[in-house]
Amino acid sequence: ETIGTNDVYAMIDREKTRQIIFNLLSNAFKFTPKEGEVNASVQLDKHQLILSVSDSGEGIPASDLPHVFDRYFQTNRPDATATGGTGIGLALCKEYANLFGGTITVKSIVGEGTTFNVTFPLEIVENIQLKEKLAHEQEASINQNEQAALINPSTPNTTIPAEHHKLPTVLVVEDNNELQAYLQ
Repeated sequence: ETIGTNDVYAMIDREKTRQIIFNLLSNAFKFTPKEGEVNASVQLDKHQLILSVSDSGEGIPASDLPHVFDRYFQTNRPDATATGGTGIGLALCKEYANLFGGTITVKSIVGEGTTFNVTFPLEIVENIQLKEKLAHEQEASINQNEQAALINPSTPNTTIPAEHHKLPTVLVVEDNNELQAYLQ
């Protein structure tokens, strides 16, 4: 089925999608040798948006593939070099993809490279409907950001509503700005 790109609307969040792409590209660059190749693509396939990131890096052993989306997963292979990662990047990618009703899959061959595919469902809409949806979501996003600013303790001169004073306090120490935003 042929569809015009002006008639397609993906139910995704820009910031979370940016984070998915950033995590996948970071991993691809981290595990690809100097003369290797990293490819990223976006395509429409029927009613899906497909984001692909592939590399010509070292690949992922078959025994590790079922666990790459597990939180804090680090390979314990003695021949593997330490990567310095925390093991939550791919887990976040999976959570975000699932949040949008999508999926993330991985295919890899040791010594040849790895490909991650993220798919999101698409909705075909008329242009007028698209404009109305985008306007409504932008308004909702602005309202949500205003509410977040009210309860964000890092914002100067913040007034916290009285009902929030009764809730228990949780202290989270995290120096990564993106993870701070996610936890908030």
